This record gives sequence, structure tokens and C-alpha cells, in this order.
Amino acid sequence: MSEISNVWSMIRKLRDNWHPWHAHKPTTPPVRDEGESAALAADGAFGPTAGASLVPWVSQAQNPLDSTPEVVLFPGTDQHAPDSQPILPVPTWTVVISDTDNDFEPIRYLLWLIGLCDTQGCWNPNIPPIRLIHTGDWLNKWNPNPHVLDSCKRLMETAPAGVEMTLLVGNHELSILRMAEMGLQTPFTQEDLAFIRAGSLTHIHEEILFLHGYPSPLLLQLLVQFQQEGTPLNDINNRLRDAFFQGEHALFREELGLELTGDVRKPKVYYTQRTSEGTTIGQNVAIQLKQLGITTVIHGHKPVAVTQSDDELERVIPGVRVINNDTGVRATGLGALLINPQGEITFINPEAMAEAGGQKSYRKRLRKRLKTRDKDLQPVSRRTGRAMKSVAA
Repeated sequence: MSEISNVWSMIRKLRDNWHPWHAHKPTTPPVRDEGESAALAADGAFGPTAGASLVPWVSQAQNPLDSTPEVVLFPGTDQHAPDSQPILPVPTWTVVISDTDNDFEPIRYLLWLIGLCDTQGCWNPNIPPIRLIHTGDWLNKWNPNPHVLDSCKRLMETAPAGVEMTLLVGNHELSILRMAEMGLQTPFTQEDLAFIRAGSLTHIHEEILFLHGYPSPLLLQLLVQFQQEGTPLNDINNRLRDAFFQGEHALFREELGLELTGDVRKPKVYYTQRTSEGTTIGQNVAIQLKQLGITTVIHGHKPVAVTQSDDELERVIPGVRVINNDTGVRATGLGALLINPQGEITFINPEAMAEAGGQKSYRKRLRKRLKTRDKDLQPVSRRTGRAMKSVAA
């Protein structure tokens, strides 16, 4: 009898330990049918998605169902968000990918490599809160692929709770919008074009500015103006879109539009040009970034080598860390960077994989760092299973 009592006592303990975990288990993404998985495996993209819409930047720090948006302020601002805001999972790591140029495969491969998605590109359940940012040019302006757009839509729609995903608009996406505005034919529906147009032009998180191209004086001038007017970060992109698409610096006024997105052909030459005040453009940009509380700029747009450039403009924009994350990922198949909670940056590229000893060891190392291994994602259920087996034995 004592042995039976011990068994039932252990089962009750397992049951009591199970329910609290189960009640807080993150939402599992919907299961896809075989046809959809086959379509992704065939061309690296999901099938067309009806009624999809982009999650705007204003909602990324809040529950989309909550009618009271959380107010996110500029770095260094003394004000704070209202105490009545709901407590949501806070992303610990940030994953940044750039310039995949009409190819969803590098995105799918990266998310599999770091343990966020399975081999089909579907989110793994129970992944820790994480932030995913694409800095633009996820399409190609010459032959844009609607399947890539559908894949990005679906990735955003099915993201688990705690995952923040931001798609920035690059010059390729802007060119597509410009062609559509001129009446030229594109492979996209009006809903698709609205999805592109709703994309963010910049993203600011703590002391980091994410954008597609280079920080231009015109863009920073607008951001400084918004900061002085007390505009929350949540509303920055809405105001930028108004200025960019309808306002004084409208998108289809070619020169201003390109300057606003930082389309600089020769950055080192551009930032060393002298202004009428006797300073260089780079010095003025450094002052503007400091005023905004920005210490690091992460961008794409201009391809570098297979490894990221970490000191690209240190001599011409003093005191600011500018990182070029465009590694020509479509050709190399791999290129991204990770930012940990302390702001330390790790580059992901083919050279780093080779140094780690190949794909298997590299994936193991990255998943251990991000805590996306199987034993990290489902620790309680695995312990429970092992305990039940020991009880049965």
C-alpha cells in the first residue's frame, strides 16, 4: 500500500506542477495543411493570403486587441508610459536581416538556423520573446515576386505571442510604389501595394536607429523636429509616411524621396562634404544623432563583403557606430546580426559558420545562445515526461 500511495502522491505533484505552466503556455501557431507546406518547400514562399494586413509599428509594443496603446518615447526621455498598460513579454534578443532581394529562402534559412522556425518556415511553438527586423529591399524592383510578399505577410500574421516583426521599406519597395503610381503594371494587387505602403521607414529601439539606407540630414531633421514636438516613437512612422507620401517631401519627387531614405552612392565622399557653416555633413549628422539619443545605426542598401562592416563610417560620422548589414545574402545564402539584451552585437555570416566548424555546430551554438533548443523551449513538459516514465517503471 505504501508504494501505491507514493505513486499517487507523485502523480498529484506532477499534476499540480503541470497546470500553472499550461495556463501560461504561449499560443501555438495554426497548423498548416500539406498543400501549403508543399508550396513553401517548392519555392520558399507561402501561397496567396486573402485579407492580410501589415502589423503597423504603433502596435508592436502592445497587444493588438488592447484599445489603449503603449506610449514609447525617444531614448533618454524622462517621461514614462502610463502605469495602466498591460504587462507583455519583453523581447530579449533582436535579429536583423537586410536586403534579401526577392528571395524568401535566406529568411526561412536564418529563422531555422537560430531555432525560431522549422524547416518549412513555420514558427516553432514556445519560442522566447524576440524582435525580428528586416531593414528593407525584401522585394526586387525589376521583377518583384508576389510569393515573397505573401510569405512575409504570413510570417507576420502567424508570429507567436511576444514576437515583434518589423519590415522596413527599402528603395526597391519604394520603386514598386512609384511605378504603380505612374500607372505602370506590377504583379501586385491594391491590397499588396497597401501592405508595402504601410511599411515603416525607420525603427528606433533604445539607442539604435534601424533604416534601409544611410542617415541623411533631411531624415534626421524630421526626426529631431518630431522629438522636439513630443511625438512618441509609436507615431514616428505615421508622420514620416505623411511627409514622405503626401507632404512636402513626397515620395514621387524623386530627389527628396531618395534623400529621405538615405540613398547615398558614395557615403565616405558624401559625409566629408563641407557645409556653408564650415562643418562636414558627417559632423552635422553626428550632432543630430546625438540629439536623438542614437549611438548606433544599423542599415543595409549598399552591399559589402560576406562579413558585415562594423566601422564603415567611424572617421566621417564621429562618435556613432554605423553597421552595414547588407552582405549580399541572396548570393551567399546567409547574413544577419544578433543584438543581445546588453546591446552586444554578433554577426551571422558564412565566415562565422566556417569558423564554428560548419552548419551543425554553428546552429547548435546559436540556438544555445538564444535559448531556442528543444530542451529550452519545452523544459517543463520534458521533465514531466521523464518523471512519468520513472513512476511507471
